Amino acid sequence: MEALGYPLTYPTRCRDCGDVIFFHTNGDGDVVLFDPPLGPPWPRHGCYEERVQSKSRETYGRVHATLVELLGRLKERDLTRAPARQPRVSPPRLMQIKTRYATPDREELEIIRCDPRTFHKKRLFATGWIHDLHQNWTIARFAAAGTIGHVSYHNAIGSTAITQITIVDSDLVSYTAIVPVGRISVARGDIVSVELDRIQIPGGDPFYVCRSLGKVTLR
Repeated sequence: MEALGYPLTYPTRCRDCGDVIFFHTNGDGDVVLFDPPLGPPWPRHGCYEERVQSKSRETYGRVHATLVELLGRLKERDLTRAPARQPRVSPPRLMQIKTRYATPDREELEIIRCDPRTFHKKRLFATGWIHDLHQNWTIARFAAAGTIGHVSYHNAIGSTAITQITIVDSDLVSYTAIVPVGRISVARGDIVSVELDRIQIPGGDPFYVCRSLGKVTLR
């Protein structure tokens, strides 16, 4: 769904079972369907959950296979991409598990999060497929405008408008970073190469800022 720029919630019917449900979007392109009544514990509609999981398994199998095939060809073919190819720093395996996926053959695989709180390398280079993308965010998500924290985040990131991106490499390690622009011309499933800086704001948790990003394409 395209980003509306504002949250929206309204009642509708499930296209699968016909039950009355609530459609909700936060305005940033994310959508979820809730069972009534609205409120804690905010139960997600079962048909929606099953559809999302099925789509995730299908997308994961297709994109992961493409990524492995493409990275296997990096040694044999020239690529057009930005930034220039650099050796990727492989993070240690002492990281928390982010999520799990079941491939079409039911083999369970783990995606491991590269956590800036435990991995202290100042600069990272990685190539992977875009697993998650949130555009048109602002640094007000981290600190209210007019505060010292807001100024600190602005100085560290270099922009008020931001995009949050998560990529997964062929080793099934995920990297989540802030891109200092409101919108970028990539989409979920695209294969990209990134250069990340680890940033530490006084009094806050460390995070990654994307200093360069480019699609990986074969000539």
